[in-house]
Amino acid sequence: MRPTRTLVTVILSLILVALLVPWSVAAQDAPATPGATPLATPAGTPVALGAAECTVDPVDPVAYGEAVRAAVSVTDPPAVETGQPADAETAAAVSATIEGSIACSDAGDMARLLTLTDPAFAPSMLGVDRADVQPEIDRAVAETPPQGQAGPPLIEESSGQEVSATLLGIDGIVSFPDGTAAATIRLDSPQTSGVATAVVHLRPTDMGYVVTTWFVQRP
Repeated sequence: MRPTRTLVTVILSLILVALLVPWSVAAQDAPATPGATPLATPAGTPVALGAAECTVDPVDPVAYGEAVRAAVSVTDPPAVETGQPADAETAAAVSATIEGSIACSDAGDMARLLTLTDPAFAPSMLGVDRADVQPEIDRAVAETPPQGQAGPPLIEESSGQEVSATLLGIDGIVSFPDGTAAATIRLDSPQTSGVATAVVHLRPTDMGYVVTTWFVQRP
């Protein structure tokens, strides 16, 4: 599934997904919801996200393309049940990445969405082979709207639907010994045909967390 602006270019995503992911790119059945400490955004509390919340800088196309080509492919992440409840600092950073990813996707801002996406996950999210990812990165950067403004909506190629998602809440966040983390979220999206649960895996960087995979459990 290749979400795109014109049914030719691509996204999640996520993100949502990925994410999304968008949010069902690279989606598969999610593991059971972990028993992590609930956060301040309980499931069922809609969170309005859009261009105003997409505040990261766009990727540098050259540097990000090099990172994609050098990245090690994403392997199976650890089961959420094996994680420990994240501390407050980790939970805040992970929540910011998830909310930013959904916001940038809903704003049609692929270049900023990629900033929150692990380079190893970018080819899967963009729907292209790693060798072909540079033109898609260049296109995303060229089409980046001014910060705080929405661009043309991203379109899912297979359905023709606009890519959008409403975050209904973050049930809990766990961390793992290697520093990675996972969050269990609920979202409502045309791509998931209603309310769905997703497990988002992330890894830390010098600038915060980036999304490495989305696993969406359809309703």
